[in-house]
Amino acid sequence: MRPEMQKKYRCSNHLILTVIFTGFFVPAIGFSATLQLTDNGANAANRSPSVYNGTVAWHGNDGNDSEIYYWDGQTTIQITDNDVDDQNPSLYNGTIAWQRYENNQFDIYYWDGTGTENISNNARADTNPSLYDGTIAWEGGVEKNIYYWHDTIIQQITDDATNTNPSLYNGTIAWERLDNTTDTDVEIFYWDGNSTAQISDNAVADYLPSLYNGTIAWYNRVDGDWDIYYWDGTETHNISNNTTADLHPSLYAGTIAWTAVAVTGKNTVSYWDGLTTRTIAEDTGYYGYPSLHNGNIAWMSGIFDKADIYLWNEDTGSGFQLLQFLPAVIHK
Repeated sequence: MRPEMQKKYRCSNHLILTVIFTGFFVPAIGFSATLQLTDNGANAANRSPSVYNGTVAWHGNDGNDSEIYYWDGQTTIQITDNDVDDQNPSLYNGTIAWQRYENNQFDIYYWDGTGTENISNNARADTNPSLYDGTIAWEGGVEKNIYYWHDTIIQQITDDATNTNPSLYNGTIAWERLDNTTDTDVEIFYWDGNSTAQISDNAVADYLPSLYNGTIAWYNRVDGDWDIYYWDGTETHNISNNTTADLHPSLYAGTIAWTAVAVTGKNTVSYWDGLTTRTIAEDTGYYGYPSLHNGNIAWMSGIFDKADIYLWNEDTGSGFQLLQFLPAVIHK
């Protein structure tokens, strides 16, 4: 898209919500801090958390449609307040990108901490944004190509088809693409800012790449089992390599978080610190789409319309365990 075709505008003022603790932190040797950030009851559907240094963005239902929320470490802020669906936020240092469905089309929006802009603003279906330091990558169009917004321009990175789920890091992008020869084989691709390389090359589907500084994590299915894979820039390693279904990886500086479904029926949030894997949370309920940043992991727990957002922090000292966290109170 030419720069002059971009139209931007600001949305309505956001709401401020004050967080209320009804429990307390208890020092406990061997524990790390776990916060329940939402407890909105039925029909809340809090989903798609994105974490940055202990702050979290997500989308949740306000009783009418999906809105974007942001917990800044002390209070929860409702970023959007409208009659359309705002979903799939990506958080970076107090700024958020997301997709909005309005007037029968999807566009990419960006909140810079003060105001909101429509970044894509076209007739394409633009979805799944990934934000890094004021720049955004996303997938768009019927053909599903990758687009990159930087320096006030929109650059088209791919020009074929079925390129989805981009992950952006400092001017580089990873994504998945459907193999045009099989219709079932999905591979991982990586654009280093100049050229594109195919990272995976196999007969299975490789999904949901997560990019960090030239390294990529994703999951695929080999011999009927889903595992987490990690490309360190040179070689690819099977990180989980077990009998559980390991899904939805999030990568940060050589560490990975993901969700796993065991044959016992219990679901877990798992964390690989580069050497060993440990279980962060375990329950019979559904855990999904963890987001990892600098020892902080956010995830959703629940199914259908009842899902809440949790945040775990790795504390190298004594650690803390949160007993209770109740919903915010809205202040106009």
